[in-house]
Amino acid sequence: MVSINDLFLTVNVKIALFGIRDLIRNAIKPTITFRLTSGNQKPHEIKFENPLHSKNPNITKFIQFENIKLPFEPLLWPLLEVDITDEGNMLGLGGCEACHTTITLFEFATDLLSEK
Repeated sequence: MVSINDLFLTVNVKIALFGIRDLIRNAIKPTITFRLTSGNQKPHEIKFENPLHSKNPNITKFIQFENIKLPFEPLLWPLLEVDITDEGNMLGLGGCEACHTTITLFEFATDLLSEK
């Protein structure tokens, strides 16, 4: 008999973030939020305390979501949502546009998908 736990793989999802490129306007104290679309993982938030005034802010950080249960079918894996907001963009005071994107995990998980 197969238990429900046999249908999942538990992994840590580690993400390297090097920077953001080609914003329309300079970012002013941006906040970048990462969240997975499944489970109840707490979102990771990166805040910049100093004004950057840059269209290409460098970040160079690692974030990690721990003990993520992934189904054995990669098409059912969660998406990573990334939101960027900043303190500008109000009343014409500048700042980058609010951005949102999603990234599929299975496209980047070659170690999990390759046979050993």
